[in-house]
Amino acid sequence: MASTPTLRQKNELYKNRSAKGLVGAKASEKTKVVVKTQYPYWAMGLIAFALFGGVIQWVYSSGQSWLSLDKQAQSQIEKLWSMDQANWILSDAFSGPVYVDTNQMLLMYEGYSYTIARRQVHMSDS
Repeated sequence: MASTPTLRQKNELYKNRSAKGLVGAKASEKTKVVVKTQYPYWAMGLIAFALFGGVIQWVYSSGQSWLSLDKQAQSQIEKLWSMDQANWILSDAFSGPVYVDTNQMLLMYEGYSYTIARRQVHMSDS
């Protein structure tokens, strides 16, 4: 019974085949290579801001509408997002502490869960 190759073995095999010009490796031997950037999320956000202009805005889903959070909450969520963290924050949109998980992109308040989104508002959109 043949053993299943490890991810490292698959990557090495694909790299060797590519180097020899044999890019047509079997689909089962190809692996998805994920490149991890050396730049943190906040730096990439600044680069995008500089290139495309606009303002980053955090919104939450309420029914069929997306509602904007207050500036204090936006700042706190952006900081959490830049470090891929979750924590409690304060928001004027809610009357108590709100739990925000930027990995799951959700906000929780009094047992209710709200989807959150980070969007870039262009100057012409406002």
